[in-house]
Amino acid sequence: FSKLTPTIACLLLMTVTMFSLSKAMSVIPVGFAYATYSAITVASILLFGIIRYNQIPNVYGIIGISLIVVGVLIVNLLGRVN
Repeated sequence: FSKLTPTIACLLLMTVTMFSLSKAMSVIPVGFAYATYSAITVASILLFGIIRYNQIPNVYGIIGISLIVVGVLIVNLLGRVN
């Protein structure tokens, strides 16, 4: 937060993210919304690290991220709310 432009972009994107998440939670269950949000966030940070900083994860990191994404897909596609 030492540079103004990235700080403003970060705050603006965080606001858009929270607004979008609140709108999604009015339609889908809270657990599904947060699970999807967290998986997308983790995968996006991984891709950002790969693209921007050339940080290639090892095989265990790739397996872990894959399990997170697959787990969220299972919850969203097969999970039921009573």
